[in-house]
Amino acid sequence: MKKFIFVLIFVILLLLSLAYLLLAPTSKQSGAYFNGHTYLLLNASFPGNFTFFAWVYYKSFNGTGVIASQGISEGTHSTWYVGAGGEVSNVTACGVFSDERTEGNYTAGWRFATAPFIGTGSWHMIACTYNKSYISIYIDGKLVNKTATPYRVFGAKIIEIGKRTSTFYINGKIPTFAYFNGYLNDVQFYNTSLNSSEIYTLYMRGLGGSPLSNVAIYLPFGSSNFTSGCMEYGKPCNLSIVST
Repeated sequence: MKKFIFVLIFVILLLLSLAYLLLAPTSKQSGAYFNGHTYLLLNASFPGNFTFFAWVYYKSFNGTGVIASQGISEGTHSTWYVGAGGEVSNVTACGVFSDERTEGNYTAGWRFATAPFIGTGSWHMIACTYNKSYISIYIDGKLVNKTATPYRVFGAKIIEIGKRTSTFYINGKIPTFAYFNGYLNDVQFYNTSLNSSEIYTLYMRGLGGSPLSNVAIYLPFGSSNFTSGCMEYGKPCNLSIVST
């Protein structure tokens, strides 16, 4: 009986190991390459609840590297970004900023949900969710951190992928930490704040897996072609490529 139980446990562990090898992303799988000087402009915005989801591979990292951001809206100065750099370095962060009147007082500043940096040379899943009360960060399917925020994000209709928003300058220039150097795959935007179960479902679908049915914007990035397969609410994306 003991021998049978031992064999059964061994078989279960072997099957779990095989499942991990099949599902886990590897550095051999490719995506769209951002060289630190190329980024995408997407004519879209998410002024309410939203989710950003992507598989991310940092090729190099010097303490900073922004994956995606929303342009600052006029008058309200609200924005968000996902990645590392700027106000916080050497960590992975989802950040929300707004300058608005809240309960009779002016508030200004960032709110961040942070996680340890994911490292270079391997694929990891990063997701950021925002629901007007909390901003949360997920790494490889797991909720790592969430932070309460009183801020609302207004809808500047521009999203930049591969760089910090072009409205962010130091001494009149876009700083080098604004750019991302590495590969992106399965970039997805939702106009709702996905829950933990939905994020985990996307993670288990693996690199190259399909998005959820309610995806708003989907950029497969399955190859070096930035625009191939990009869909926005069921139609081709309004997307442009910029090299500096």
